[in-house]
Amino acid sequence: KVAEGPVKVGYLQQDSGSPVAAALSAEIRKLADESIAAGDVSELLVETPGGAGGEVTAADQVRAFEQLVRKGADVIIAQPLSGEALVGAVNSAGEKGIPTVTFTGYVASPYALNISPNGFDAVAQHVARGAKMIGGKGKVLLVQGIEGMTVNTTSIETAEQVLGYCDGIEIVGKPAGNFNDPGAKTAVMSFLSSYPADIDMVYQVASMGAGEI
Repeated sequence: KVAEGPVKVGYLQQDSGSPVAAALSAEIRKLADESIAAGDVSELLVETPGGAGGEVTAADQVRAFEQLVRKGADVIIAQPLSGEALVGAVNSAGEKGIPTVTFTGYVASPYALNISPNGFDAVAQHVARGAKMIGGKGKVLLVQGIEGMTVNTTSIETAEQVLGYCDGIEIVGKPAGNFNDPGAKTAVMSFLSSYPADIDMVYQVASMGAGEI
């Protein structure tokens, strides 16, 4: 049960430098300010795993989550990099009366409320349309965001499943762009330096389109 009265909210954000991450963070802060003004929230505590703008590991995420618990959060909002890695920390917090709300990921814990859209359907429709546009044959490049992040894993697995139905399509690579344009540009250019053949289609998980062009 969440504490009575104004609660202290912890926010475990994923700062990969992407427009999506920035927009999510801004919205959380805006809602927190409104809730503070209404007297429902006393404070918003923010932790960025691994620091701002750098590569983030599952271990960084667990440490940041545990830091929010130590700072006295009554409830924690999290964007899981690896839901599986967070289970232990979420269970431990839950046993202390601190529930966790997740989005863009899933944590298999009785103390977690997981809010997530239908990741398969959205990706499948886009990839299927792309495959149709190239006539069901050709070389395809899949650009990942952060390897191991739940939304990234789901998106790439879905793309692979859909493209697997097209005998004429070959997936030639899966570089990771860290969910930002500079990272995607570097990853794709590095891949292309060792792959001289043509590519007929590129699918990117999210928020890296400009970096691939």
